[in-house]
Amino acid sequence: MENIKQICWESFLLLLPAILGVISGFAIWLANKGVEIAKTHIAKINNEVAQNKINEAMQTIRSVTNDVVTSIEQTIVSEIRKAIADGTKDKDDLKALADEALVRIKEIVGKQILSLLEVAQINADKYIADLIETDVYYLKRMNAYRTQETIQITDEISETAEGT
Repeated sequence: MENIKQICWESFLLLLPAILGVISGFAIWLANKGVEIAKTHIAKINNEVAQNKINEAMQTIRSVTNDVVTSIEQTIVSEIRKAIADGTKDKDDLKALADEALVRIKEIVGKQILSLLEVAQINADKYIADLIETDVYYLKRMNAYRTQETIQITDEISETAEGT
């Protein structure tokens, strides 16, 4: 009976990354859909100079978003996740960080760039929120990959040590 439980547990652990990958992929698809909608609005603008300025504005926002999300991830998020695991904080604190990131990004890029998005009828808050979600997803995946890589190296070292 224990062997069956062990096999089921190991099978579940093997399938868990695939399930999480599918869920994460869907979240990314939704975020990218928002970016596609924004690009569709830009395509409707006939003036090529205006299109280029809007594209540059979107690229600036994307770059600033990446920098802000990375900064927050490196300085604050790990502490909050530990506090959530301890039960001293809840997931609303992570939502507050996303809101803080949105405010910081808007302050950095300024009203002029944000007004270009308005010209293209792009909801700046929604666009930036989608970029934040995408960046957070990629950072989580990168951290998970690094953790998995560390576990594999540790296992290899342990196996080598046991063999000697």
